[in-house]
Amino acid sequence: MMAGMNTRVEPFPATPTGWAATYRIHVAGSAPDRVARVVNPRLSTPESIRAEFELARELGAVGIGPAILYADHRTGLAVMEHAPGGHLTGSATPRQAEWTADLLKRLHGLPNTGRPRLQDSKVSESLATARQRIDAHPSLDIYTEAIGRYAEASQFLKETTPVEKLCHNDLNPTNILFGESRSWMIDFDHMGLGDVFFDLATVILSLRLRPGTEDHFLRHYFQRPPTVAESRRLESTKSTVLLRYALMTLALLPLSFDFAKAAVSEKELSRPFVFRRNKNESHEAAVYRLSRAFLAGGLNW
Repeated sequence: MMAGMNTRVEPFPATPTGWAATYRIHVAGSAPDRVARVVNPRLSTPESIRAEFELARELGAVGIGPAILYADHRTGLAVMEHAPGGHLTGSATPRQAEWTADLLKRLHGLPNTGRPRLQDSKVSESLATARQRIDAHPSLDIYTEAIGRYAEASQFLKETTPVEKLCHNDLNPTNILFGESRSWMIDFDHMGLGDVFFDLATVILSLRLRPGTEDHFLRHYFQRPPTVAESRRLESTKSTVLLRYALMTLALLPLSFDFAKAAVSEKELSRPFVFRRNKNESHEAAVYRLSRAFLAGGLNW
């Protein structure tokens, strides 16, 4: 369809993970821009890609995510409408927090029967890889406490979770788009039945909600002030979120990476969820620095 047309393909900014690549497609004088998502088949199974694309279609049809125009799980390619928005680089406003609460209420209210658990395999594989890194590199001993605390907290939350709902499970800042009057969720490769408090805690942390905005967000989601028990559970879950991201980003690095040489002090760390490469810094070093930012946040929560 684009043969002979003036077509521009622009990659989206790099993220720590290599699970998928995303591109914006612009055809001069043609239809509105599209977005192509290409899943790395070496890091996902055909079954998980199929489930992700089916969820993307469902959520696009109800306006939670962009509408899917084409999807083929065999090639790992999905083409969707371009959502006229962007990622936040600072704290969300109360209005933006309200839009996100609306999306979460709608997502968590969808039928929860017959749903996949895409996050389970990704998390378990990442934890196993992170343990290999920790065992092989003495400089990573600080992560040993994170492994223990994450396992203990996750087990407690799992045993005390109310009825599981369909959750996104990876609402980092790059997976929420904000326009002038609404927001969208994207990238559903971690979706599945889960604890709604994990989504809530991730939004609060990743969108850097200030105390007043956090209160507004929770009141809008629950349609009332959260109970004391809900507030306590949310605080416990925040630490679990940070520790999970610390371990999962650590698992992205190769076993050959020189962790000792790349060691950084807490003063050199950026905020959790902020992935940025310093001048002359390798991609791997930036990923490790992000992992350490998550780790410091989780252990100090």
